Amino acid sequence: MKQELFGVCAPAFDEAPSSWLSRAALSQALTLHEFCKWLGIPRRRDIDSSFCTQETRQIAVRCGLRPNAFDFACRMLRVSSALRMKKPVLWSEGSWPRYRFCPSCLQGQSTPYFPVHWRFDPWRLCFRHRCLMEEECWKCQAPVILPRRMEQGAGGNGITFLSQCYGCSELLWRVAPIHVDRLSPSRLSPLAAAQLQNGCAFVSAVAHGRMTSLLGRAARIEKELPLMERLQLIATGDELSPKMFRAKAV
Repeated sequence: MKQELFGVCAPAFDEAPSSWLSRAALSQALTLHEFCKWLGIPRRRDIDSSFCTQETRQIAVRCGLRPNAFDFACRMLRVSSALRMKKPVLWSEGSWPRYRFCPSCLQGQSTPYFPVHWRFDPWRLCFRHRCLMEEECWKCQAPVILPRRMEQGAGGNGITFLSQCYGCSELLWRVAPIHVDRLSPSRLSPLAAAQLQNGCAFVSAVAHGRMTSLLGRAARIEKELPLMERLQLIATGDELSPKMFRAKAV
C-alpha cells in the first residue's frame, strides 16, 4: 500500500474518526460522503463504527499518516461496541455522529477537533475543567453534529473549523460554562453528582479496558458497565443537560 493523498491533516491521538474524516474532507475540498466513498467506508450505519471495521492502517498509509494513527480511538470504539448496554453508548442525531463539548477544551485546541469520548453518552462532565458538557449551539440551538457539506453554515458561507456551528457558523465555545462545583445541592443532587463522576469512570474503563470495583478489586468491564446502567448510576437521555440547569436558574 502506497501513499495516494498529500497534505492530509493527521488525527489527534484521541480524535474520533468521524471528526478526522470531516477535517480531512474539508482540507481536500470534498464532501464527507465523497471522501468516505474514496476511502471505501460505507455510510449505511454509524460512521465511526464503519471506520473501525476497515483496514485502518492501510487508510492511514494511503493518506500519508502513521500506520497507528487511529489505533487508540478505534480500540475505544470496538470495546464500547462489545458492551451489552440497553441504550447506545455512542450519541447520534439520526445516523449522524452527535457530540457534546467542553467550551474551555474546544477554545484551547490549536486545531479544533472532537475527541472520541465526546460522543460517549455517559460523558456529561469535563473532568479537567469541572463543567457540564454542552450539547448544542448557544446561538441557534443546533445540535453539534458533523458538517456534511462544504457550503453549510450561515448563508451557505461554509465553515472553516469544527469549533464552528454547522447551522450558523458561530463559534461553539462562546458560551458560559456551567461549573458543577458552583452548583448548590438543591440544583445538583448527590445522585446527579455521582452520575457525572461515574460517566467519567465509564469512559476511563473503556479507554483502559479495565476497572476497579467499589470493593477495590479488579472487575470485568463487560459486566460492571452494563450493571452501572441498570442501577442508574450513569446519566442517560436528557438527564443533566446544560439546558435543564439553565432553565432552573431562570
